Amino acid sequence: MKKDLPALPGQTIRFISDLHLGHAKSAIRDVEQIRFLLEGCRILVICGDFSETREEDFLERAGKLRRDFETMCSEAGVELIILAGNHDPDEEHSVLTCLDGRIAALHGHCLFKQVSPWGREYLNNKALYKRTIREYKDADINLEHRMELAKTIAKLVLPPTCPEDPAKVPTWKRSKPVRFFQHACWPPERPLQILRAWLMMRSRIKDFRKRFLPEAEVICYGHLHRRDIHFSQDKLYVNLGALFQYASGYAVEVKDFSLEVREVSADGWGQTAFRHTIRPLNE
Repeated sequence: MKKDLPALPGQTIRFISDLHLGHAKSAIRDVEQIRFLLEGCRILVICGDFSETREEDFLERAGKLRRDFETMCSEAGVELIILAGNHDPDEEHSVLTCLDGRIAALHGHCLFKQVSPWGREYLNNKALYKRTIREYKDADINLEHRMELAKTIAKLVLPPTCPEDPAKVPTWKRSKPVRFFQHACWPPERPLQILRAWLMMRSRIKDFRKRFLPEAEVICYGHLHRRDIHFSQDKLYVNLGALFQYASGYAVEVKDFSLEVREVSADGWGQTAFRHTIRPLNE
């Protein structure tokens, strides 16, 4: 469940999240687009939702892209570490720590017991989700149980993804405004829950760190597809965003005690957004 990285003097560890390889709305169509992520890097950590492993429509393409990227990493001498997300819940590790636990990385789906309280699968099956959540009585105090709950909920209900037969779909339902409304605004509670999650993500990650990772000074996470940098009470929280349509990402690079947050997209690197120095333990 939890993986601890030993110290790697002079080596760069890079964190990124939510590549969603294989998904129709991923910004990555070919892994050659993201070869730049391996440059100057010794370890690349994907903080969940690396590839699609749950939805049948995407499995074949996701599997190929994943294998291609793993081969690319191996040939470049880059160690690839994949953390479990809600789109790939069966990965071995859910949390990674380094620098004696002072940096922690995870996928943000564990911030919500429902995993995605804005998702149609939850909104249409609330009773089932609530019964499942009640079975994990220690999920508020035990990290392992919290991650097991996240895994169970992620696998609980798989929403249908197969498109309707185009011949049977009325013309008015094929228009972009109608499809956008169906995706973003239905059920009616969905946009409110998305907004609520965005507004609460800072407070939720701060509470999660205090409960389960109190030694961490830096937290890298994803899931919400809304990149963010938040520095509070000497703790740094970085939402890594996503390489997804209508989203943008951050990459966090750690070398010794220096940390840099860089803008990133499927087209390459952007600007440096933030720099931070982690104090050695003996100071």
